[in-house]
Amino acid sequence: MRGRKTVFALALVSAMSSSAFARDGNLDKGFFDGGRQYVPMSAPFGGALGSGYGVLQSDGSVVVAGSSDLGGGGVQPDVHVRRLSAAGMLDMNYGGTGETVVAFDRGGNNADYVSGMAIQNNGRVLVSGVSDGNNVNATGADCFVFRLTTNGALDPQFSTDGKAVIGFDYGPPTQQGDLCSGLVLQQDQQILVYGATTVPAGNAVAMAIARLDSSGSPDLGFNNTGKRMLSFGAGDIGSLAYKAVESPDHGILLVGIAATAAGYDWGIAKLSVDGSDFPGFGSGGRVRFHAGVAGGTQEAAGAVLALPDNSFIVAGQAQGAAGSGTNFAVAKFHADGSVDTGFGIGGKRVIAFDYGGDNNESANSLALDSQGRILVGGQVNVGPSNSDFIVVRLLADGSLDPSFGTAGRINVELAAPPLVDTDETSNSLLLAPDGGIVIVGSGRNQQDSNHPSIGVAKLIGDTVFENDFESE
Repeated sequence: MRGRKTVFALALVSAMSSSAFARDGNLDKGFFDGGRQYVPMSAPFGGALGSGYGVLQSDGSVVVAGSSDLGGGGVQPDVHVRRLSAAGMLDMNYGGTGETVVAFDRGGNNADYVSGMAIQNNGRVLVSGVSDGNNVNATGADCFVFRLTTNGALDPQFSTDGKAVIGFDYGPPTQQGDLCSGLVLQQDQQILVYGATTVPAGNAVAMAIARLDSSGSPDLGFNNTGKRMLSFGAGDIGSLAYKAVESPDHGILLVGIAATAAGYDWGIAKLSVDGSDFPGFGSGGRVRFHAGVAGGTQEAAGAVLALPDNSFIVAGQAQGAAGSGTNFAVAKFHADGSVDTGFGIGGKRVIAFDYGGDNNESANSLALDSQGRILVGGQVNVGPSNSDFIVVRLLADGSLDPSFGTAGRINVELAAPPLVDTDETSNSLLLAPDGGIVIVGSGRNQQDSNHPSIGVAKLIGDTVFENDFESE
């Protein structure tokens, strides 16, 4: 018994000693270059970049995707996919050459831009985006999805050649431009693709969503057509879905913006599994929410997280005081769409970082860790033409977690000193099998400031477990 107590005491001393040098939210020094990695492509990114996105495979490997125009010269962007090991090293066997390049080249500018990623239960990776077309007829910009095998090859079992194109096409024949913001998997592995479409009148855009079965074919059981356009009712002059998720009750939550003549609000919609409006949610299946100051016009919801009791959390940006830019904002809602006033302050937590520049801050990713803490990712302006990744951790009640970073927040620079980085934008916040926090986005550094790269950083999620502290 005495021996066990001694081991326990030594472990406690070791954990306390290590915590003096490491803290939840610190860069994980075991991941590549001190916790960060710029991911090179076969040719440098030029000016047209679809910001980096990522997914985690079961072994902790990180698959990332971005769009590169191969340095310009009239060659338009294609999609580039690479894989990193759990330690951040490039897998030179992925796709056969270390990189998979996918092009749709449907006409127009032949530009293909990444907008999201997901991973199926079988480990196959899905990538979504927008594919350009000829904008004077019905082959204008459409959504795309392609699927890769676990080793990075296009999967011929998905939509015959591994690639699917989805046109919402609600606009008039000469204005059928669609936007794809991302994709998400339902519990049954069916694929939801969402974004916006030109409305039939051709003067505005509206939220739109389509569903594919797990093999990439349109699911005509969804709204009888496989797709749906959504309205926010009276005063609606435009809307756009930035993120979607399926809730445990099989409802489909979409969040983004809902515009009125006065400006943008958070737009939240909930659909039933068949694509109809979810009964009992908000007003006709819709909720408008204003997170910032009264009269603010720059509101947008950028992420949504469904909780086991069908309540949900939304994160995005909120209008700050006049001249102060936008702030991080997180709010919690009951299953019926009403605000949970027990969360944060009156149902929301608004955080102003105000590090410099135009002080614009926005959240676009959410995750729930194993201890029920809420992780929020995004970017924060830190000076003229300069932004960093930022991660905030909240406790279940919406309060900032003091054990994480500095007062619950940490901003992440991709370039290791003495290099200086700029224009960092994060898109994906992932929880690694070892409890670490992986952030994927894009950024530049002073060595090659003209060409953005996909950037990946890994943070320590829990210092105690990082140091192998156990209670027995």
